[in-house]
Amino acid sequence: MAASRDIDELIEAAFAGVRPSNAEIQRIAERVAAAGFDPRAHRKAGGQLAGIAWHGRILLATDLIPTAERHYLKHVVVQEEWPAGTGLEHFLLDAMTVALDPRSWVFVSRRDRRELIGVIGRSSLEGQSTSGLEWTSIECNRMSRHWSTVFRPLNGLAYIQSDPERKDFQWLRHPR
Repeated sequence: MAASRDIDELIEAAFAGVRPSNAEIQRIAERVAAAGFDPRAHRKAGGQLAGIAWHGRILLATDLIPTAERHYLKHVVVQEEWPAGTGLEHFLLDAMTVALDPRSWVFVSRRDRRELIGVIGRSSLEGQSTSGLEWTSIECNRMSRHWSTVFRPLNGLAYIQSDPERKDFQWLRHPR
């Protein structure tokens, strides 16, 4: 019975072009919501974050920081994609809330040899960013089972569909 399929089987089938049921799509979205950034992964802050005060010190480009904090600093603090004053916890909660929202759209694609499960929907946070962005996009690496990114695309849904590096794109639950 299709409803009892393991979540990994559902995701594998979706990448193979098998259309999941609405309930199965919601289970896939729930997997994305629960994935979070890998708590063990750290990345270099990089030049974009160098000079930012974080946890009582000034970041250097070579500093290793948790992936969640790197994405938060890049997208919320530097690029101001979320409303001013959005904290790390609210950034992460927004991603989870959007992923769980049955009105959000779910897709699969391949990018840079990675299989990605994505969810994009309207932000759950009150207020807009200084740029007026309102869509939150969450992408989860199928193999690592963790988020690869959370951001607010400048051109909303058009970003997802028009990204030239994205291959084998398919909506599982899409805009109507």
